Amino acid sequence: MKRSTLLLTVFSVLASAGVASAEDSLFSRTPINSVFVQPGGSLPSRSEGAAPRPTAPTRIEDAPALAQLVGQSGLAAKVVGENVVSTKIQNEIWSFPTLVTTSGDRSQVILVLLLTVVKDEQELSAAKLLELMNANRDQAPAFFAFSTKRKRIELYRTLENSGLTSEQLRGEITRLAEVAARTESLWKLESPTKNVAPVSNTKATLSQKVSKSAAGNQVNSPAASPLVGRWSASRSKTEAFAMQLKADGTFVLVHVNQGKQTRSSGKFTLSGQLLTLSGSDGSKLAGNIGPISGQEFQFQPTGGKASLTFKKAS
Repeated sequence: MKRSTLLLTVFSVLASAGVASAEDSLFSRTPINSVFVQPGGSLPSRSEGAAPRPTAPTRIEDAPALAQLVGQSGLAAKVVGENVVSTKIQNEIWSFPTLVTTSGDRSQVILVLLLTVVKDEQELSAAKLLELMNANRDQAPAFFAFSTKRKRIELYRTLENSGLTSEQLRGEITRLAEVAARTESLWKLESPTKNVAPVSNTKATLSQKVSKSAAGNQVNSPAASPLVGRWSASRSKTEAFAMQLKADGTFVLVHVNQGKQTRSSGKFTLSGQLLTLSGSDGSKLAGNIGPISGQEFQFQPTGGKASLTFKKAS
């Protein structure tokens, strides 16, 4: 009898005896090593020193777990919706409301920095939208978007929901804030024209104030200084400055470069066109200012360094 005929006969006999269904049951329900257990015995245990079975990375499944992770990062956390937690990231100059949530299939953790409020969608011109879309190429993996639900321009970042630590979460939120800080001119909308003085008049007024101070060789009173407020400037995609000049004559300067942040504070004076920042640690930064408008000014540091254009934040 040929071998193929013999095998066919054997399988036919087994099938007619119901062994096929028994095999299905064996492979689906019975542990493989149970066939080696002697009657009355037990399954052999894993030998000492054997490698442990790999465990699946931790995954965030609900809002309480998400809030716990945010809290462990050192940020305040509040559950505000299904799988949505709100927090806030801030430095000496900016404070950004932030949402942390998960995708519908829980495969990703999504970070959302809430930027400027858009009361009227017509404020978002085609040119502004194209500018934001173009910036997405430079800021990837972060990207700008507009939420019709929240009426805001927002900055997004998605992370894999697998083994995410609180340190990683805090680091990514901080980096988003740094991107937002150095791109403020992109996402901050100008005030409606009717509420803004004509640029020519504002420029003349600011120039007159500086000129009068220079002519009289007097130091401007900080409270009356046209530079009181919050300003920002960027030197490159990875380097930015944020400066707050207060009416009491004090300042705060934040410098972000390659993801690292330094902060200084102290007193400032404006004598003619010379702005001097005297840090409480003994450091000093001085330079000439060139008024452009009420919304920005140029700062030329002494020593020949490249000038910076500071734009008003508020």
